[in-house]
Amino acid sequence: QELVPRKPMTTDTERACRDNLRLSQLEYEQRHVYLYSRPRCLSLVLGNACNIDCPHCYQAKNGDNLLRPPEIGEELRRELMAFYPYVSTLRIQGGEVFVIRGFRELIDDVAQFVRPILSISTNGTLIDDEWAERLVRTPFSSVTVSIDGGTRATYNRLRKGADLDQVLANIDRVQRWKAKLRSDKPYLDSFFVIMRSNFREIPQYLELMHQHGMIAVALQTMELSPENTARIPTLGADEAIADRCEVEELHAILRDVLPRFRKSFRTIR
Repeated sequence: QELVPRKPMTTDTERACRDNLRLSQLEYEQRHVYLYSRPRCLSLVLGNACNIDCPHCYQAKNGDNLLRPPEIGEELRRELMAFYPYVSTLRIQGGEVFVIRGFRELIDDVAQFVRPILSISTNGTLIDDEWAERLVRTPFSSVTVSIDGGTRATYNRLRKGADLDQVLANIDRVQRWKAKLRSDKPYLDSFFVIMRSNFREIPQYLELMHQHGMIAVALQTMELSPENTARIPTLGADEAIADRCEVEELHAILRDVLPRFRKSFRTIR
């Protein structure tokens, strides 16, 4: 079996990361207001471009991209690289990260550092075999796949332009590369937006995630924003769970199903 290539971490990089961690801990314990330590976690929303249409998406749809034009992207990437020796987590979000122009180049920057720090959120529709291999070989630290249904019909309606069967096949593709390269990275987890039309499918969703090897799941109620309510003025009335009976039904489902799946995932939140 082929092994994941591992480049030795330089002594300078190891020392910089270790010293920064120690300094961060000291500053925290001493309650410093002004910090000299570098950030240990960095989260970036690169843009809002996406290849599918989710009615409940809270973002604007204007094509913003921090990495464009290329001149701005190159300068920003140089600035970001100054943080990489110190961070334990670099969280990248979109839109959909795989359609944001400049994302591949940013990954090239991160790949120069051996520690797996890169974590992404994705709808999972564009993970072909090339991307699946790269997720494992880099390696990415974690990949969160958003899945808002426990059945194909509900998922495909809420994530227009996506297909649940294809997304699950893409997850399996990453799992196969992890097995082939004998790597435990990236960790695969999932995110579920709870709405009126899908909350009764939470048990099926959890079963699907268990079957496809997700290590953690997160459930969150839908966020209403000026952007999604402007696009769909009836979104709140259609999909927000506000009726007392529905709230009680949701709580009953969670009370019943979560204990049964606690051992299937490292984390349920």
